Amino acid sequence: MSAMPAVAMVTAPRRDRDPLPTLEALLDKGFLADAGWDLDTRVLSARADHPTLGWPVCRVGDCDAQASTIGGICPSCSKAMSATGSYELPATSGRTFTSGIELCVVGCPRPWESRRRPLCSAHEHQRQVTGATVEG
Repeated sequence: MSAMPAVAMVTAPRRDRDPLPTLEALLDKGFLADAGWDLDTRVLSARADHPTLGWPVCRVGDCDAQASTIGGICPSCSKAMSATGSYELPATSGRTFTSGIELCVVGCPRPWESRRRPLCSAHEHQRQVTGATVEG
């Protein structure tokens, strides 16, 4: 009969201890600041040209939407090009929705989703997750 393997004892984390200070101590403050991390709201607002977290921006002059990897044009501008039957980049953005017209109603500098959803995408997500109401 063979001996049973040794079992490591694992203790459950204490629920009365806040893990946030430990996690914050492990993070690079310079990277977080450059990435657009707001410690008070715990919201990350990365910019398109960030070397690690960034994304390609649509090649149409006044469009700031995220471009697809094919052709470097966002879906809205691509649709506008298809509608005209042209392969030339449009002079203006093909975006027709209201995103970006106003700022988030809670006072952050990001644009809102729409008139019906006057929060930026980050605060809209927080509202959905936490169930908080929005005053604005």
